[in-house]
Amino acid sequence: MSYIQKIILLSTLLFSTFVLSAPSGIPANFQCPTSPVVNSNAAHSWNAVSGATRYKFYTRFFIEGDWEITSERLRYVNEPAAITLVGHGVRSYKSYVFACDASGCNQHGATCDFFSSADSNISAPETIAYDFEIGTHDFQLHSRWKKHTSSTPSPNTGPNRAYSGLYYLYFEASSAEEGDYYDAITPELEADTVSFYYHMYGSGAHMGNLQVEVFHNNKWHVIWFKGSVQHSSPYAPWTKAEIDLSSYPGAIKVKFSAEAGESYRGDMAIDQIEFITAESTNHSGNRNVVFIHTDLLGSPVAETDLHGAIQ
Repeated sequence: MSYIQKIILLSTLLFSTFVLSAPSGIPANFQCPTSPVVNSNAAHSWNAVSGATRYKFYTRFFIEGDWEITSERLRYVNEPAAITLVGHGVRSYKSYVFACDASGCNQHGATCDFFSSADSNISAPETIAYDFEIGTHDFQLHSRWKKHTSSTPSPNTGPNRAYSGLYYLYFEASSAEEGDYYDAITPELEADTVSFYYHMYGSGAHMGNLQVEVFHNNKWHVIWFKGSVQHSSPYAPWTKAEIDLSSYPGAIKVKFSAEAGESYRGDMAIDQIEFITAESTNHSGNRNVVFIHTDLLGSPVAETDLHGAIQ
């Protein structure tokens, strides 16, 4: 064996030793709910996989000869999960689960099937979900709002990972002007409720403030506020916020506004933003499914209605 061949072989061995790989196991005993399902909440269960820190969970329903995504976007969960059923009457569903860790997800997963009852009248809120796994969903972002994975670049501030999936948005506090506001603004939409997860770890006055505003009738309205440090470490669990938007009917935009604190130790983050419309059924009785998510292979999936038409 030549010297070059030895170097190549050694490099290959070292690479295979240190490169992380996703869990090799497939969730066993994956159980869908017992059919026929008559309630809108359909619980699933599966056995834990060794080495998995979370699971990728996904559900489709069958209508008019094709499989469509449910209103539940692709989710990363730490334990068996439930999905919200959509539509009315008899419908077939197929669910998927994949084992994941920090390096990614196993390409092979488990599936199960179930169906809803002809006597059911299952309906669910319409949801628009932003998870930042692919792109930034047409948000208007100040340059200090950045899409990121793992810990933020500055020490002793920010989360160590996304709440869900691999990516989140965070405000970079380094060299920001104290007291100035930096915005992340959603596209125009309609919703009755918004929920999101936030993380604010830093140091005292070094951490600024995070507020949420809604643009309605040509005016911005402050609807939520958090000031100073809210989390004790980068590893502290993210906190969920939920805000009622029913006082702002019609088209709105929502702004996440970071006010800079005294120093770099003021990185604040947001993830898994979901807008929910309470009335989910149109005048023809069909369920409008609106979603922004990634598919099982991490590719963008278009928004569709029940009949598969691109909206």
